[in-house]
Amino acid sequence: MTMPDAPNLPDYIDMAVRGGFPEAITMTERQRGFWFPGYVDQLVHRDVTALAEVRSPERLAALLQATAVSSAGTPALATIATAAGIDASTARVYLDLLEGAQGRVVGIEIKAKASPEPRDARHLEWLQDELVDTFVKGIVLHSGAASYPLGKNIWALPIATVWR
Repeated sequence: MTMPDAPNLPDYIDMAVRGGFPEAITMTERQRGFWFPGYVDQLVHRDVTALAEVRSPERLAALLQATAVSSAGTPALATIATAAGIDASTARVYLDLLEGAQGRVVGIEIKAKASPEPRDARHLEWLQDELVDTFVKGIVLHSGAASYPLGKNIWALPIATVWR
């Protein structure tokens, strides 16, 4: 399947700089400055609390911020907890809550290239091997327009499929 009107790499970069959420992409910088904090506020005060008891939504918001800032790598739980100003056991409970999905895992990688190959999914294959009972699907989001399989339960999809 091909998405003929999929954005190209410069379009995706522009969207990422603007925030990436479909709702926020068409907003002015000033509007986005209000929208993002409101989104996080709704997430921690309404959406998550509808699923489970959260004693301190403000600490959960701090954990989200600490996790987002650390998105270039995989920081230790203690590092994220310290950055959020909470103890590690509370951080683990909150992260488990955010991961949720009844213990099922969908692995996602994002590639700048337009045509990922099976070797580009090697980390998802590793994850699938490690999480045999809980791994549901692997997705390699890319800057191209085509959707196609890369392996067992692993697919290459255009980034734009997230909001289309």
